[in-house]
Amino acid sequence: MRVPTSGWSFRQVPGWSDDEQLQRFYGHYFRVDTMDEVHEFKPWATDGSEFARRLQASLEYFLEQQPASTRDWLDFTGYQFFSEAELYGFLLDVYNYFYGDRSELPVPPDPERLPPRDDDRFWSEWRPVGE
Repeated sequence: MRVPTSGWSFRQVPGWSDDEQLQRFYGHYFRVDTMDEVHEFKPWATDGSEFARRLQASLEYFLEQQPASTRDWLDFTGYQFFSEAELYGFLLDVYNYFYGDRSELPVPPDPERLPPRDDDRFWSEWRPVGE
């Protein structure tokens, strides 16, 4: 696990230190090559097990507290969200798919999409020295 830049840590997620399966879920599911496989996790997320309860509590924690920055998320999972609204909107879709009334699969943002043009954090411009 990488060290987050904001001082926040996944270790603050309820149940995190007690459940390796929960750690694997976040570390595996929220990667570019696996985010479209959420339907494979739904049976485990809803089976009433201790893992299912911890997963639900962890998603509720994220949605209520919104503690992780997009940089924290990128550092841990390798997936780039361009705004907290995009990150937490997607987590809300995942939560509603597992525990709410959402029947369609959550669709993650396209990992090859361009960053917002109006946000300098994602763009740089080369200029010769002195200009």
